[in-house]
Amino acid sequence: MGYENDYGADYYESHLGLNDYIHNEGIICFNRRMAEGLVNLLHPATVLDVGCACGHLVSAFRDNGVEAYGIDSSSYALDHVRAEHRGFVCRAALPDISLPDSFPKKYDLVTFIEVIEHIREIHNHEAITALSRFSDTVLFSSTPDDFDEPTHINVHPISFWCAEFAKAGFYPDMTADLSFGAPQFVLFRKRPCCPGMEELFRPLDVLYQEKTTLTKLALERLRMYREASDLAQERLRLYQEARAKLDEMERVLDTFGIRCLYGAAKSAKRLFVRLSGKGTDSQGTEGDDRNPPRD
Repeated sequence: MGYENDYGADYYESHLGLNDYIHNEGIICFNRRMAEGLVNLLHPATVLDVGCACGHLVSAFRDNGVEAYGIDSSSYALDHVRAEHRGFVCRAALPDISLPDSFPKKYDLVTFIEVIEHIREIHNHEAITALSRFSDTVLFSSTPDDFDEPTHINVHPISFWCAEFAKAGFYPDMTADLSFGAPQFVLFRKRPCCPGMEELFRPLDVLYQEKTTLTKLALERLRMYREASDLAQERLRLYQEARAKLDEMERVLDTFGIRCLYGAAKSAKRLFVRLSGKGTDSQGTEGDDRNPPRD
C-alpha cells in the first residue's frame, strides 16, 4: 500500500486534485451510497476495508449497522477517521497484514477500492493472497486508465485483474448489480478453477469503456442544460429589470404630466415590446397609446 511518507498531509490535501479529500462531501456521499448498495446486495455482518484512508467507507458501513473495520498504511489518514470509529481502524500494509486481537479474523466481505494501483506489480499475487485470508468475497476496484496520477504505478485493464484474482481462486460474480459504484467495480468470489480467465473477461474492458463514454456524455449534456438554464434566467432577469424601469418612467411622467416625454416613453416601450416579441393585440398590432393622460 506504499509508504507512509507517500500518503501524508500533502497527498490528502492537494495531491489528489481535491481541495479537501478528508472533508469532501462528494467523497463522503459516494461512500455512503457504496455502503448502502453493498448492504442491500450482500447483507454483510462484518466488513474489512483494506486501504481505508480516513475511514469514510468504514463509517458509512457502521452508520448502516454493519461491523466494519479498516486498515491503512497512513497514520495521517487514520488520524482523521471519525472519532467514534477510530477504535475500528489500525495501521497495517499489504502484503503482511497483522490485525489487532480486537478485530475479527474472518469477514463476510473485504473491500479493496482504488488501492492496488499504488502497489508494485511484483506484489500483486502476495496482496491478493493476503486478502483471501480474510474473506471469500472481495469488492475490487482499480482505475484501468488513470496514468496521470504519479502514485499510480500498477495500472491495468479489468481483464488483467480478473486473471490475477483467478490465480488465488477468485472469479467475478457477473450477476451482481454494482451500478451504485464506479464502472470498474468487480465483485470477486472464491470459486472452483476456471481456465482462460483473461480472455474470457476481456469483454469487461469493453463494457468499462462503454460505461465511461456514456457517463461522460451524460455529464456533458447536464452541463449544457445548466448553461442554457442559466442563460434563460439571466435574460429573464434583464427583461424584468428593463420592464420595471419603463414602468417607473411612466409613473414619473404621469405624475408631472410631461406629454412630450410621455409619448417618447410610450414609443420606447412599444419598441421594447416589439423587440421582445410580446404585446400584440388580436390583429397583430401593438396597443394604441394615442390618448395620453391630460394635465
